[in-house]
Amino acid sequence: MSVVSLLEITAKLRIGKLRANLDGVTRALAPPGFRLLDLRPAHLIQMTSLPFYPDHRDPFDHALIAQAIAEDMTFVSDDRNAARYPVRRLACSEPGP
Repeated sequence: MSVVSLLEITAKLRIGKLRANLDGVTRALAPPGFRLLDLRPAHLIQMTSLPFYPDHRDPFDHALIAQAIAEDMTFVSDDRNAARYPVRRLACSEPGP
């Protein structure tokens, strides 16, 4: 899990766009196999090379996509905009019936 996700959750909590228990989310990171990915300069450099789309300006999405590319990881998301970027993707929801 990326620290960027925790930052986005915190930002949305502060402005009232989300109700969640941040403490609970961070505790859920404790199981084996989970690690917290910090935001590093290499990720920001990768972010500057992402294509620019005027209708998708979400800096959290951009940072997460850049991290996935820089770390050669899979971006797990159902965000419809993710397919526009050169990142390996995996949907996180199951298809409907």
